[in-house]
Parts: sequence; C-alpha cells; structure tokens
Amino acid sequence: MTNYANYAYYTDTYKGAVIDTVSFDLYARKATQEIKKYTFNRVQDDNIPDEVRMCCCELAELIFKHDKGSD
Repeated sequence: MTNYANYAYYTDTYKGAVIDTVSFDLYARKATQEIKKYTFNRVQDDNIPDEVRMCCCELAELIFKHDKGSD
C-alpha cells in the first residue's frame, strides 16, 4: 500500500513539525487507511490529488496527538 503522503511532503509542503521522521510512516499509513475507508478506495495510488495528501498529513497529526495523549 502506498501512503498518500511522505515525510518530505509533510515537512516541505504541508509544513508539519509535530510528527518525527521515525514515526511518520506509521501515522501516514493509519491516515491513508482511514481515507481509503471513507472514499471507498476511489483515490488512485498513481494519481493522488494534493488535497488528499494534505488531508493525510492533517489526519496523521491528529492520530499522532491522540496516541500521545495530547488532544
């Protein structure tokens, strides 16, 4: 499975700074799975819209904060 966002996108485009490099893939994968569930797998892995990448980053941060208990 391809994550909808990678760490370079997270830091360079989304400008995220909450999730560390080591943890990002795990949280991006969790976010990607949630997005896939709600979009019924309609996002094509070879053509991921920027809005979906941004959503992946935002959701990854929310899941990360929830897991760390800093809601």
